[in-house]
Amino acid sequence: FNQKTKCWYAKLKDNEMINGITLHKHSFISWDPIGKISNAILVQDTNINGVLFKEDTGVWFNINGNITKCILSQDTSINGIVFKKDTWLNFYENGNLEGGRLAQDTSINGITYKSGTTITFNEDGELL
Repeated sequence: FNQKTKCWYAKLKDNEMINGITLHKHSFISWDPIGKISNAILVQDTNINGVLFKEDTGVWFNINGNITKCILSQDTSINGIVFKKDTWLNFYENGNLEGGRLAQDTSINGITYKSGTTITFNEDGELL
C-alpha cells in the first residue's frame, strides 16, 4: 500500500522480483494496509520454490512473505505426495503445507487415500 498515492494494487510494467519470486510483466499485485504484498495474479505459469503455479490465478502471501494459498499448474509431488493440478494448495504461516487434493491413490501411515481426496496436515506436518 502506497500511503502517498493510496495505491492498493498495481499491474507490473516489467518482470519484478517480489518476496524472492519473479512475477511476470502484466501480473497484478496487491498490498495490505501496512505495505506488505498480500497477493498476486499470475499472467503465466510461475515457478515458486520449485512448484509450478497456474496462470490467471492468484497467489496469496502472509505478512512474512510466505505463500498461504495458490493453485497448481500440474500434478506436483511435495514431500513424496502427488497433489492434483488445477486445485488449491494451502500453507501455514510457517511455510509448512496445510493440505491439498491428491492426484492419485496414496498410502500414508498405512492408510490408502483415493485420488481426489483432500488431505490436511497440522503445522508440524502430521496428517490430521
